[in-house]
Amino acid sequence: MKKLVSLSLVLALCVVALPLAAAAAFENTHVNTGDMAADLIAVAQTQIGYMEGSLAGTTQGNNDCTKYGEWYGLNYNPWCAMFVSWCANQAGIPTSVIPKHASCDVGMTWFINNGRWQYAAYYGGNYTPQPGDIVYFGVKLSSGFDSTHVGIIYKSDSKNIYVLEGNSSAKVQTVSYSLGSSYVLGYGTPDYGGTAGDRYAPGPYVVTATALNLRQSASADNSVSPVLTSIPNGTELNVTEVANTNWGKTTYQSYTGWVSLDYCAHVYTVSFNANGGKNAPADQKKIENTALTLTSAKPERDGYSFAGWASAATATAAEYQPGASFYLNKSVTLYAVWKAAVATYTVSFNANGGSGAPAAVTKVKGTALKLPTSAPTRTGHKFLGWAETAVATSAAYTAGGNFTKDADTTLYAVWQKMTYKVSFDANGGAGAPAAQVKTYGTALKLPSDMPTRDGFIFAGWSRSRTATKAEYTAGGSFTLEENTTLYAVWTKDTGGVSVVAGAGGDCDITVSGGTVTMIVTADPNYCISSLKIDGRAELLVSAQAEFVKRFTDGKNHTVEISFADNAVHWEDRNKYSDVKSGAWYYDAVEFCYMKGFMSGTSGTTFSPDAVINRASFVVVLGKIYMDCGGDIPEYISAPFSDVKPGSYYFRYVAWAKEVGLVSGTSGGKFDPSGKLTREQLAQMLYRACDVFSIKTYDPDVSMLDAFSDGARCSAWAREGLSWAVRNGLLSGSAGKIMPTSNASRAQTAQIIYKLIGWS
Repeated sequence: MKKLVSLSLVLALCVVALPLAAAAAFENTHVNTGDMAADLIAVAQTQIGYMEGSLAGTTQGNNDCTKYGEWYGLNYNPWCAMFVSWCANQAGIPTSVIPKHASCDVGMTWFINNGRWQYAAYYGGNYTPQPGDIVYFGVKLSSGFDSTHVGIIYKSDSKNIYVLEGNSSAKVQTVSYSLGSSYVLGYGTPDYGGTAGDRYAPGPYVVTATALNLRQSASADNSVSPVLTSIPNGTELNVTEVANTNWGKTTYQSYTGWVSLDYCAHVYTVSFNANGGKNAPADQKKIENTALTLTSAKPERDGYSFAGWASAATATAAEYQPGASFYLNKSVTLYAVWKAAVATYTVSFNANGGSGAPAAVTKVKGTALKLPTSAPTRTGHKFLGWAETAVATSAAYTAGGNFTKDADTTLYAVWQKMTYKVSFDANGGAGAPAAQVKTYGTALKLPSDMPTRDGFIFAGWSRSRTATKAEYTAGGSFTLEENTTLYAVWTKDTGGVSVVAGAGGDCDITVSGGTVTMIVTADPNYCISSLKIDGRAELLVSAQAEFVKRFTDGKNHTVEISFADNAVHWEDRNKYSDVKSGAWYYDAVEFCYMKGFMSGTSGTTFSPDAVINRASFVVVLGKIYMDCGGDIPEYISAPFSDVKPGSYYFRYVAWAKEVGLVSGTSGGKFDPSGKLTREQLAQMLYRACDVFSIKTYDPDVSMLDAFSDGARCSAWAREGLSWAVRNGLLSGSAGKIMPTSNASRAQTAQIIYKLIGWS
């Protein structure tokens, strides 16, 4: 038992250190002294203010989440007893002194069964609680006591005990209780190292003072007890007799006299018992209130492995390990704890051509071994598992699986070559080959079958859909190690027609049967300035934007084309005798001509009053779309039965149907040469504005009521016609809107001009 004056000093030092502990987020900053009761209290005081809710203890959560439960392995459970156990562990107190427990009833019962229990005053006890005692709270039932709470006493007086406790209002705090409270059941009194009487009992001691006087008698009075000699610090003494409570009789050199034991520390002996084994370590000396490092020497016993030391010969679990700190202030014998030796085997791993095999592991006889979950790797191969031979093709064991064989074994990785899927896309054609499987490390011979596409010649395969050159040929070798889609690469079938074209336009060639159709189209704002076939110039009309030629002779031809900018040609090339300056449509015709939207009907006429047909207007819309930055691709399938491939309007009508500008007439026909009505023009242009991304006012069908013939507008065209009226594109005449009247070429140019002007 430690002196109370020493314990009070430790408590005072702990109180001063509290702000530092709090600032360290409840880390245990206490350095153990070997005085276990004082160390227990000091550790607990570093935790004051810790709140349940998170492992950091800084946020209230009321969920029983604490670092004490995490340490114990029972987080999210009531934690007052786990807090006491954690503090004892941090203070270096063995479980033979304070048991590790999470249940208050279990802890209380342990102290009762080990003869270390004192009942509280309410239940007939007369014990005075001491700092370091463990107090248990609860109720008395007909069947006995039920403990519901526990804490650590850090001081007491004649009326109260003062307790450090966890899980008190969901945190660590200090609480005081009346000694006579029925809530206090009793006290566990840990054996911290003997009783007060043991402290001054005869036995070995060591001098702790710088120099200690050896006196003639058991007194510090010089007149009664003169000094015989001085004993230096660290001298070991054998005290044979104790007098006046704290004076010990001893012999030093040739003098026999008395020393004050207050300036000596008791020396205890720690003995070791091999407990059925041999080669027990030699005894060690333990200085009072100083930690002893246990010897690293270990005993031996055939057929057993040494597990550690315990205070009882019958113990099955070790309390101390070699090299551990020993704090008890008493002489003890520690007994070896033995575990029956078990045969073990080594299981090794061979990557078998790969890399990254797991490290060897040890298997215990009779116990299944869980194989490592990590697996080796090998380029181009899939890991299947492990086998006991290097040539196995199937796995006997999986990564993470069980291995039960009791023998030293090498397991070899089992590999399967990876395969890749090679798919084929006809890319606008038909008859693509079926997908093939390529095996790692082996070249794949591509199929000799080739897809087909009208008007195109198959050039080979590429990994890009938009490639213009082939990477692989039919029947060629493919060595790429990855899943791949190969796209057909097509070259235009020109039927022997070779074209050389300058900037400002394009030439489109289609082949159908024995007919080769060539369509030359100038870009917006451009016209065809020169066109030669086999060196002979073709006759062109002024500012012509499109030229169509069909070859049926089956011969090869060379075509040379030049284009010119319309902007520098209008005044010079306006040979249209029917488009005079000052005409209401003059600016509109100039605009449409120079933008390349419309051209004349001959070299000298524009025919402003002539009716525009349906196909021609769709061509105008297509050219506006391209002028807005759009692209009209080549089309293969005919959009309507009366729209033939090779016609000048074929691609434009196909495009208009695809984007929803036209839907045809009836019977799957378009009627390309049919006369365009005003309501058809308005409806097509209304739909086109969405495609062109041109912002306008929304339609208002009520505006048609202002016209005497507004009701004659077809139901499908009411939105488009009212939209044209609201946006000022159509205004009617004499109170009529004339929805079914034919649209003239001049009207068409004027409406286009009003809609987009020179923007």
